Amino acid sequence: MVQEDFFKYQITAVNLLEEISSKMNFSYKQYANGKFLLITNYENFAKFRTKNFDTFKEIETKLSNYKVANQPITFSIGFAYGTDEILKLNQLAKDALLFSKTRGGNQVTVFKYGNKPIVYGSNMEIEPSISRSELNYVSKNLLNRLKKPEIKNIIIYGHKFSDLDALGSAYGLGHFLVNYSKYKYKQKKNFYIQNSTFDTTTEMFIRANINFFPDKIFIKPSVAKKMTDENTIVIMVDTADRKRIENEDAFAKTKPENVFIFDHHRIGDQNLEFISSGNEYIDTTTSSTSEIVTDIINLYTTSEVKFIDSFIAQMLLNGIYMDTKQFSKSTSTKTLMQQHF
Repeated sequence: MVQEDFFKYQITAVNLLEEISSKMNFSYKQYANGKFLLITNYENFAKFRTKNFDTFKEIETKLSNYKVANQPITFSIGFAYGTDEILKLNQLAKDALLFSKTRGGNQVTVFKYGNKPIVYGSNMEIEPSISRSELNYVSKNLLNRLKKPEIKNIIIYGHKFSDLDALGSAYGLGHFLVNYSKYKYKQKKNFYIQNSTFDTTTEMFIRANINFFPDKIFIKPSVAKKMTDENTIVIMVDTADRKRIENEDAFAKTKPENVFIFDHHRIGDQNLEFISSGNEYIDTTTSSTSEIVTDIINLYTTSEVKFIDSFIAQMLLNGIYMDTKQFSKSTSTKTLMQQHF
């Protein structure tokens, strides 16, 4: 972005903030290029929230008219409250801002101290961020459920006619969770992949490597229905649309807090009422779900402890390779980092 353009966008934002602040009783100060600190009281903040932060829509709309390298300029906000400690509040607000940005921008994230984030707004695609804050948050939720002794089974769903990305991410995530539980919690868990339909390439891969797959790892919808209860962890990978998986009753018997989603596609307008808030990680700027799973594994791997073997690593790489069309599209610095993991 050339300097002249940057100042133009910045002046647009400043002018609109000045206009809004005079009406809505808040103070602001720019603390870095393109970043502003807003200060207001709780009563005023509550008014913003009641209106779903529509007050700031004008800034978003104005900035959306500009593009840099065919990417829309986005406007992200992070609010924090719930503590009198200024340093904690400041860090919490920065985390909320980062949360909005990593979800795609043009969003408002509210962090109340000690609570899960609440997000308002759209989900536009922007350039990827290497930050792992949101993924770290969701993966910790998953591992906290995993450590409960009553949890015995994990069922992972890829979409119908599963491709190498869905298969690789499901197989990699399942093995990681089983091995992590064994190492960290000293508990035995079982995982299964509910997929009986695969695309041609994936079918060929499975047949060629059948000896690497445990017996009965792939289960049919009828088996998954019988196996699922309130102590079953259910995960969807490479899709967030329950209509795209083979078992329409996948979430009927388990608890919403046991349901998780990892995906890199837009979620559209489907309702995620079957899942607890904070249990979904959907990053449209990531190359593939296999990249997301690789990132999760990387978060918890040390030089002393490896949770996957070379075959699983190859499956994850296959997923990244296929979804990026041999690294020719949807590839970021983070994608290239993960292929070397």
